[in-house]
Amino acid sequence: MTFIGYFAVLTLVGLLFYLMDFRKKAHLTQDDLAKRTGTKKSYISRLENGKIDIQISTLFKIFEEGLGKKLGLTIQ
Repeated sequence: MTFIGYFAVLTLVGLLFYLMDFRKKAHLTQDDLAKRTGTKKSYISRLENGKIDIQISTLFKIFEEGLGKKLGLTIQ
């Protein structure tokens, strides 16, 4: 794996940590978040546990529609 690939994996792991942290701080269950974003509880669970890949559009949807957080993307 290249440095950039490794960095991307670490960044995604960090985002998934924030996902779970923000969900818990909002007092939402995985089922609540799934309903808000049109996904399934099992999908949110696998995502939080790093067991599934995610499309960037879905990641934005979960953070913005599900958690009310603004997510940005920077390419340098």
